[in-house]
Amino acid sequence: MARPKKEAVVEYKRDKSKSMFKEYRVKILFEHQFAAGIPEDPNRLLDFLDARTPTKEPEDAIPLDDLAEIISDQILPSNDSSEEAAMTTTFKTQDGDLVYEARCVKAHLKDCAFILSKNYLEKRGLKTAVANRIQVNPEMLPLSRNGVTLKDVDDKEIRPITVPTRQGPRTAVKIVKYVNAPNMEFTLKVLDDGVVDIDLLNTLFEYGGTMKGMGQDRNMGWGRYKYEIKEIN
Repeated sequence: MARPKKEAVVEYKRDKSKSMFKEYRVKILFEHQFAAGIPEDPNRLLDFLDARTPTKEPEDAIPLDDLAEIISDQILPSNDSSEEAAMTTTFKTQDGDLVYEARCVKAHLKDCAFILSKNYLEKRGLKTAVANRIQVNPEMLPLSRNGVTLKDVDDKEIRPITVPTRQGPRTAVKIVKYVNAPNMEFTLKVLDDGVVDIDLLNTLFEYGGTMKGMGQDRNMGWGRYKYEIKEIN
């Protein structure tokens, strides 16, 4: 019996005259209320961070107390009483501007990729592919409206919530500070290996803007958006 021929090994050589990456400029146009969901009270902020700490922390992880202090300095200044602050979520600021974190946009895209991967797109492992191939810049994304960067929230909404306790469910109050229909712009740097292309990005943003939204209280329809995207290199 003749031995099967070995398949030839094809060596991939990247064209070094071209960048490894493609860049896209994205504009998000929120349709209604948008809230970032950052706890205003330092004690609640520490609990908020602790709940999101991975089981195995990286070696260079910042201690939670120090991280909470850093974030507290970035939170929108407020005259709320300590009792009201304990019930309130707000925004981060940078140089006085309201901002949303780039990492939250990336998490949104990963979430959309995970939902669409199994059935609609039939591409398993798409969440990991997106996580490893997309960078959102800059780190903090200013919120604007009509070309003017926002410096403060538009309003706050007070609503009752049910809180589980050892004595059974109890009613509490949640205060959410929000802005109406803001915009934000950012750049996506994408590894140009054919996995994440403009068609996939359009699919992720179309689904995310229509069905999921970004930010806090998405189950109430907040954070839904339209988008614009174009390649810039």
